Amino acid sequence: MGIDLLRGKVAAMVAIVSLSGFAYGMQLPILPLYLSSLHIPPSVIGLILGTFGFALIIFEFGWGWWSDHVGVGLPLIITRTGIAVVMAGYGLAQTTPAFFALQFASGAFFCASGPLPWTYFGHVIPPQRRGEAIGLAQTSLTLGIGLGAFAGGVGAESFSYRAIFFVAAGFAAASALLAFATFRDVGPIQERKEEATVAARSRPAAGRLPTYLWPLLVVASISLVTQFGLSGERGFLPILAQSKGIHPAEIGILLTVVSTGSALLMVPVGRLSDRVGRKPVLLVGIVAGTLGLAGYALAPGFLALLGLTALRAFSSAATQPVLITVLSEVTPSRMRGQAMGLFGSLEDVGIAIGPALGGLIWSISTIGNAFLAMAAVSIVGLAIAAGLLKERGWTAAAVDA
Repeated sequence: MGIDLLRGKVAAMVAIVSLSGFAYGMQLPILPLYLSSLHIPPSVIGLILGTFGFALIIFEFGWGWWSDHVGVGLPLIITRTGIAVVMAGYGLAQTTPAFFALQFASGAFFCASGPLPWTYFGHVIPPQRRGEAIGLAQTSLTLGIGLGAFAGGVGAESFSYRAIFFVAAGFAAASALLAFATFRDVGPIQERKEEATVAARSRPAAGRLPTYLWPLLVVASISLVTQFGLSGERGFLPILAQSKGIHPAEIGILLTVVSTGSALLMVPVGRLSDRVGRKPVLLVGIVAGTLGLAGYALAPGFLALLGLTALRAFSSAATQPVLITVLSEVTPSRMRGQAMGLFGSLEDVGIAIGPALGGLIWSISTIGNAFLAMAAVSIVGLAIAAGLLKERGWTAAAVDA
């Protein structure tokens, strides 16, 4: 029997994550330009943007762990409210320390946008449609970010940067209200009967590590290096484009293509990985992403960058959702929130280091060379995936170990 993925609380989760993603996306093309307009040095801009990732490292596992104990409702309400406060704070901040603090807070709250829907969908969606459902979870977030980036870029043509931040705060507040209305009474979800046996068999004996730990480390390592490029792209593509004479509205379009294009492809790519296996889809995605990053450094203008963002959109759709699906398949449901949170914390190392290292390379060389460095790092992820990722995941091997 089928299950409708767009009804009830599943639909509400999609709307909540989309709205908060829209709010976050609005500031993506604006914040780097705003920081640059305040004459903050490139290396410091990189550190400010990287602070977001350091907060993810600290907090993402915690949200997943907490959701296993109290359910997704309370963490969802708190984090959506926090995002609204941070967006308003961007509009009020004027000093470098304030932006460091706000970026840290942004990471602390926004990082729950991954583990909470992943965990909830992993609980309520049956295994045979889990790849598609997790693709939907990623789509709702990424589509919101992409549309928000477009709105922020276009809005900056007519309004001040600060005004964009305040509008973003309004969208985040709407997501918090919806979370309160629909999820305030949702507690821990009981384990499915058909998964209870898997959970028992996956439970480590005394003195042994969980059987899913090795798959977790492999997929998190691949994600770490791919997120290195993604975070650098979000932080520095607006500045690279501006250096090529591209206007804020066009910058917003570039970021929209990356996010929205990825969102539109995630569900079809999730279905494809369900049929042909995770590894071939992932390898093609990493290759496409590497070529896109390198191409940014050489692109002469807007149209070339537009084509490369489409390539990067496909790469995003073919990497993160596939890795999350692999992890979902090998993790017992009673520990899925913790596993997703730990996965997120490990990949967040890449999100933190990407902008920081990119800013450093930019400060001593050129911003184009910063993108070439990101492309070189992604080759490491290709090697890990080719050598260590199993063809169709570790489901049987991990559970039976």
